[in-house]
Amino acid sequence: EDMDTDVDDEALRQLSSSGGRVVQHHPSLNTYTLSVGSEPGGAPPNLQADVLELSRLILSCCQGK
Repeated sequence: EDMDTDVDDEALRQLSSSGGRVVQHHPSLNTYTLSVGSEPGGAPPNLQADVLELSRLILSCCQGK
C-alpha cells in the first residue's frame, strides 16, 4: 500500500534539534512532537527531563507570538 508521506513545510516548523532530540510544531493540528533518539548501549532517554524540555520550548514559542 502506497501511503502519502508528503509534509507541508509551511505547516511544520522545527523548534529545536539537539542531543538526539527534535521538537516540531504542527500548527494545523495545534500539536507539538518530540522525537528522542538514543545510541545503542548508551543511557536510555530520560522521559521526565524530555517532557520538561518540551514544555519549556512550547512556552517560549507561545510567548514569542
